[in-house]
Amino acid sequence: MSPAAAAGSPAPRIVVKGHGPGKAVADTVRVIVVARGDVSKVSFYLDRRRLWTDSASPWRLGRGGRLNTLKLTNGKHRLRARVSYRSGTSISVARTLLVRNEVGRRSAEPAPLSELLGIPAAAPAPLVDAARKNGIERPPTDGSTPAVSFRAPLQGATVSGSLGDSACEVSASDPAGISHVDFFVDGSALNVERYAPWTCEWNTASVANGAHTLSAKAYDALGNAGTASVAVTVTNGTSTTPPPPAPVGTATFADSFESGGFAAGDWYYGASEPTYAPARVVTAASAGIPSRDGSYVARFESTSATRNQSKLFKHFGSATVVGGDYRFWYYLPASLSYPTDGQTTNIFQWKERTGPGGAVSNAHWWIEVKPYAQVKSLAGTWHGTRPTRDTAPVAYVRNRAQRGGANFIALPLGRWFEMRGDMFVSDRIDFYIDGVKFHTGYNSEYRVGKVYGYEWIWGVGHYGPPLGPYYGDAATYHRR
Repeated sequence: MSPAAAAGSPAPRIVVKGHGPGKAVADTVRVIVVARGDVSKVSFYLDRRRLWTDSASPWRLGRGGRLNTLKLTNGKHRLRARVSYRSGTSISVARTLLVRNEVGRRSAEPAPLSELLGIPAAAPAPLVDAARKNGIERPPTDGSTPAVSFRAPLQGATVSGSLGDSACEVSASDPAGISHVDFFVDGSALNVERYAPWTCEWNTASVANGAHTLSAKAYDALGNAGTASVAVTVTNGTSTTPPPPAPVGTATFADSFESGGFAAGDWYYGASEPTYAPARVVTAASAGIPSRDGSYVARFESTSATRNQSKLFKHFGSATVVGGDYRFWYYLPASLSYPTDGQTTNIFQWKERTGPGGAVSNAHWWIEVKPYAQVKSLAGTWHGTRPTRDTAPVAYVRNRAQRGGANFIALPLGRWFEMRGDMFVSDRIDFYIDGVKFHTGYNSEYRVGKVYGYEWIWGVGHYGPPLGPYYGDAATYHRR
């Protein structure tokens, strides 16, 4: 079962025995990952250094699930786990580890993996040259740059989904030893690996379908650098990365706009309101975009600072069971540039009326979009590749109480992608882009479900600065 199909299961989490919020660890601690579903492997990282990959449950760091913190410096360290599923998707979870050992007992890092994890490791072959044989210590010199080549993917390969481990790996060698390897997509940094195996982490859904260049730059211990590149073709979409299966049964609500308009009672789109640039239905052909589900699509475009809303709201009755699976497909043109003037866009939200026929509340939970320029320096977890330009749209989740951590994901451009919110009332909401979960919001952060108990409202489209056009299609809600 993929992580998307296992929506009813808790999100993966890292468990460090004896380490709670604000608590420090010392000596040796146990580290495991609790993950449900059809998991194929779990890779553990510490401060960007890959420590261990476990391919069988229980998912433990090292053979005994132990980390020797005496081999780390005192202070904060970032512990991360990437949970890979047999479906080809993966989820990364992380937590901060506060190490506090007595002075004099701790060692300087980096320590060998064998000491960190308490496992035997082969001794590295010594570097020997004529000078050292004569008692003269000097750095090895080779007079050349490191040799680096891609093991995967190969030149001309077609790729999709998330690449990592052996699916994106280079070989690198040099007589002076390899210091680190930097990975890039179209010149934009992906990740830095300081220990072999030299692998990249790339969610190909973060770039448009088509030709891209994947590069690796390997540095030796003397600062010399060697590079290698491969041209690949990214092909994501419904044929290669299908959305998660819909819940069994007929949708409680569905609209693909094939009526050629917005049917009365289905959508509220503010046709006569002064702050709206009303959404409208057009043919995909007239918009110059590929069709998604039939001939018609919804078109969103805010035209000015005063007409800054171009959206759709579905009003459900006050007796509606609001838990369930909400989905909407978006198409953002490849040329879309988000204004960098400090404004934000709300493109997927829930709210409700505050009383019978009363005012509409502010959004309870929503997916917000900002340009990369405004989020690239913020603290949070990134899912997939960062954008290559400051005006590229980046999504993250917010709630009315402004609680919870930040998880950022670049929105795909130049193709259709699915946005999904899976709501478990009084528990959590799981948020997905193209079937990959990038955020979970919890009831402890802000109420999941109705706050006032009246008419429930689901919104899609655009609220924010002048932007567009972009397009939407295939709205569905399956009641749980």
